Amino acid sequence: PVVEIMKDNPREIDSKHFSDYKILFMSLIGKNQELDQYDEFNNTGELLPLQWHEYAMYIGIIPLILLIMGIFTNFKKQKTLIITGIIFALIYLGYNSPINIWSLLRSLPILSSLQVQTRANTILLFCIALIAGSALSKLEKNKNISKWIIIIILLASIINLIIVSAPEFDNGLVENKLQINESDHFYQTTNQKDVVRHSYELVQNNVGSVNCYETTVIKKINIPTDFSTMFYLHVGAAIPSDSPNYKGEVYGEEGINVVYSYWSSNKLVIESEQDGEVIINQNYHKGWKSTNKIIEKNDLIATNAKNGFVTVYYLPMSFVIGSLITILTVSIIVLRTRKKWGQ
Repeated sequence: PVVEIMKDNPREIDSKHFSDYKILFMSLIGKNQELDQYDEFNNTGELLPLQWHEYAMYIGIIPLILLIMGIFTNFKKQKTLIITGIIFALIYLGYNSPINIWSLLRSLPILSSLQVQTRANTILLFCIALIAGSALSKLEKNKNISKWIIIIILLASIINLIIVSAPEFDNGLVENKLQINESDHFYQTTNQKDVVRHSYELVQNNVGSVNCYETTVIKKINIPTDFSTMFYLHVGAAIPSDSPNYKGEVYGEEGINVVYSYWSSNKLVIESEQDGEVIINQNYHKGWKSTNKIIEKNDLIATNAKNGFVTVYYLPMSFVIGSLITILTVSIIVLRTRKKWGQ
């Protein structure tokens, strides 16, 4: 479904984020992992626009040495992993890469919505860890090297990672006491506080917000904000409970009394005192289905209640296709793995 949304609502935005060999090297060995510690200038003379967690992937000196050993001593055995790591390192370097894969990716459909090349660090770090681990495993098999040396290398690496990375828990896990007053029924309101940070509190209170922050541009309902071109304030057709035009989260035409008998974010069961059209106070998007026909009415979801009730659910075809691909892929992996174990 995410791919489908990105295809239907492409985000045309410049990629101004900077990276180079120095940043790549320092991201691997720089011990200062504070979120706001990095103040390098990009190629326009401006400070880096993102915080350090967008760039950093600290491993330390010992794993870096193991990485180099793994590349040169295990290339034949780990060539797929090494080549994958090189590709994502080139993406991480962005426009300063000798082979500008980043520009190629941004020229493709859907992938043109990508903005920050250094977020390739997740897969790059995964490759680095496995390559370094393969080098340590090779050292372990060397009969001329004491097992104690291997244990010392492993413990030194782990302890160093803990010492450097532990402070980040204080930065990332900030205690923020939310005001939890859970509503016994779901309703939507206007987010009067910080739109970016207050949404989670509303969710905890079983309350929806008709205005929300998003970096994906939903064509019909986006309003660019003043604080950044990256963010959009989405305000759709759903009516907040604080509006004089509010009729409820579900209501019937011509005064028909309707209520939810079941509510979730992707499935609704509606009971009606008589047959007729019911309107759901939720923005219409392609992919909503019903036991009866779905109608788009004033950009809201509408359908007809028959025999006193109707079920509405969100199930886009892209989800079905994606699920089948996932099941097929996992099945192939299991079969290949079992075959390998059998050998």
